[in-house]
Amino acid sequence: MELIARISDASHALTVEPIEPDDSAASSAASADTPIGARASTRFRVTIDGRPHLADLAPIDDRGGYSLLLDGRPFDVAFEPGGRGVRVGDRVFPIEVDDARRARASLAAARPKSAANETVISPMPGIVVSIPVAAGDLVRAGQTVAVIEAMKMQNELVAAAAGRVREVRVKPAQIVDSGDALVIIERESA
Repeated sequence: MELIARISDASHALTVEPIEPDDSAASSAASADTPIGARASTRFRVTIDGRPHLADLAPIDDRGGYSLLLDGRPFDVAFEPGGRGVRVGDRVFPIEVDDARRARASLAAARPKSAANETVISPMPGIVVSIPVAAGDLVRAGQTVAVIEAMKMQNELVAAAAGRVREVRVKPAQIVDSGDALVIIERESA
């Protein structure tokens, strides 16, 4: 599952893949009558901004508390009411998690439509695969102007409106962060 997590002001690309239990006893589902501490943990392969991790998550109470082992390091975590934050130990972190495609669509929809210039930004950390345009090129709405790879998935970024490429700020193989400006386009006047 490909996700985008916004924690405080930073966005992080992540994938989550469940790991199947090794034995059939561990894989049997816990019933509602099973005491919390006796319920089996769930293991995941988690990739955060391209870095792989092993996570083991087990419920520890009926109020949403979990024991999390992340690469062998223990954490007590709980989700805040309404799902708008996660408590790790004594600290609460505001967090929003969204499907990566929905997050990119929201980002594109939030771009100002009346501005004279359009800045195409990276929606997540990754590596620039290609920039199929150059300064001075005419582009049409929907034309690919940058390709970013994150978590072994290539994401084509397109121009929201027709215009002329004013500036290309990145080059292939360059590492970019979420929000980095990639290409600036002067929009055609209506």
